[in-house]
Amino acid sequence: MKKLLLLGFVFAISASTYAQQNRFAKEVKMPTKKDRAKYANEMVNASQITPVNLGPVKKNGTPTLTTVSLVPFGSSSNAFGTSAGARSALFAHPVINTVSMVYRGIASQGSGFLNYGLSIDGGTTFTSTLGPVYSPAGGPFFNARFPQSMVYNPSGNTDPANAKICYVASTLAGTNAGFGGICTGSANLLTGTSATQTEITGPSYGVADGMALNQVDNNNWTSDIFDDSTGLGNYGDSLLLLKGVWTAGDYVYTEVKVPAHVDGATAADKTTSGTNIAWGPDGLTGYVALLTHESFTDNPDSSLYPLIFKTTDAGANWTRTAALDLNPISAVLGGLPTNPMTTGFELDMSVDALGNCHIIMEVGFLASSGFSISSAPGNFGIFDLYTTNGGSSWSAQLLGTPQTFRGTFADASNTLSEDNRVQVSRTLDGSKLFFVWMDTDTASFLINTNLNPDARCVGYNVTTGLWTAETNLTAGTAAEGICIFANVSPYTLNGSVAGCYNIPMSTLVLTGGAGAVSTTVDYKYISGLEICDVAFTVTGVPTALNNFVGVRELIGNDKYAVGNNYPNPFSGETKLDINLKSRNTVSITVYNILGKVVKSINVGELNSGINTIKIDGTGLSSGMYTYTVTVGTDKLSGKMMVK
Repeated sequence: MKKLLLLGFVFAISASTYAQQNRFAKEVKMPTKKDRAKYANEMVNASQITPVNLGPVKKNGTPTLTTVSLVPFGSSSNAFGTSAGARSALFAHPVINTVSMVYRGIASQGSGFLNYGLSIDGGTTFTSTLGPVYSPAGGPFFNARFPQSMVYNPSGNTDPANAKICYVASTLAGTNAGFGGICTGSANLLTGTSATQTEITGPSYGVADGMALNQVDNNNWTSDIFDDSTGLGNYGDSLLLLKGVWTAGDYVYTEVKVPAHVDGATAADKTTSGTNIAWGPDGLTGYVALLTHESFTDNPDSSLYPLIFKTTDAGANWTRTAALDLNPISAVLGGLPTNPMTTGFELDMSVDALGNCHIIMEVGFLASSGFSISSAPGNFGIFDLYTTNGGSSWSAQLLGTPQTFRGTFADASNTLSEDNRVQVSRTLDGSKLFFVWMDTDTASFLINTNLNPDARCVGYNVTTGLWTAETNLTAGTAAEGICIFANVSPYTLNGSVAGCYNIPMSTLVLTGGAGAVSTTVDYKYISGLEICDVAFTVTGVPTALNNFVGVRELIGNDKYAVGNNYPNPFSGETKLDINLKSRNTVSITVYNILGKVVKSINVGELNSGINTIKIDGTGLSSGMYTYTVTVGTDKLSGKMMVK
């Protein structure tokens, strides 16, 4: 029946202009910086508020309990700490079989404190409210918000007593839309004692979105979408990373700025939604992704797409490798070639055993207004955007088509909206990946918004290239319909038997009622979520993506700079941007994989400034080519792929 409805839907959009416009009637817009800034003014103690019960009644009654159980591990004074999209707050460490999560303070402390819950038996039992590991005291220590955490485990250690709980959180230093600070610190994992804390303030810092542990060198990295010396919260010309190096019993963080130029001086040309970071098992390969819109010159539509950076030297150098054109996904969702695509407003990412990046996000049709997505069922899907060759080319795999997109939880004081909270977890060796998102079963709960989400999952076997079917991990369990503000660990744990994988996940219980986001909330660990090897039986159906935006990161020396060709891959024609400091001669030579010259272009003398050179690929066979740009006597080489 669902397939018939979808076919009918596709027929309707291709039959008339009216139907095409009607398809985008339901849309959701990108959260603004004001949405985040309002959290700075939340109520610390809102116990006097009478919550509004927004929860629907489940049609089928009480869920059937299975081996999945809910284990409490702490409380916070309100729901804001895990709101505004999933972050790396929950962390399972497979080597020492621990699960931990840093969360904001209980009502008696105030929400600016940080505590944590801990399990040392793989999530079976927990100790709650250890700490505090961070205590605000007014400048230089301001209230903490949106904590992320991980565990520092010394190389070769298998005893949790020797490990540390570590965190990074945004603080209300007030210099950037209410934020402006980053607090960091660590404590003994088992006891929360010997706690340290540091706060870095400055207008560059907003809300840190991503965190990733390099499991080889134990460096901890955090990504942030803000870098603007004006303190106005606008996106600048760099992606801001914090690199934490373990030194004398604590992480010491330094800034790493990755060039991520965005054209134009207007706010519309500097649109960003979120960022994330991930490391591969080799400890050398890392990726950063930024959801953005670089230029209305290159891409006139008001859509978001991922801008991707890569390092192969443990973060010493970062290179911009892709800005992905998502429009080929239109056909996957039954659209027309002219339908522009956009992402949702959140992402998560991982790096597999082969050093290839995987990014989970919502992708759907651009709605009628700028930077909004059509959220009607069938108009968007959950996708893995991935590479199998280190980033030379990218594909998209449809993981699922949710029934709902956004759920809005509200009481008399505050309103919080959450989308599908896309996340990915992997085995420590990177051989298996598990993509998780939250979606409400509309037939069971008789609603059409994401207020009663289940955890949906698709697994990927890197060795065989096979996937699992979409699995509802929580239907029929104690966690059915209550995966609210859920967080998934970046690493899995061993399952109950060999060949099975435990997916660590937490949820939040609104103790004052279904919409009570301003009063005390409880955290519960969902124990027993597993997928096994026998489930990897599905052959993927990849959709090739284009790398369509001209490269903004230019490389060269003090006399010239050259950007990678765009689009890449391409058919027919591609372009190069060459920025000369002064007039100079330029030539381009293209080679096949055997090193044979297949095209020579004597450009001649070019004036100073940015010059765009076209390369005609007509007649070139599909495959990888290299090219050398000669400026005067200097040479610079790159790679291009013909489709």
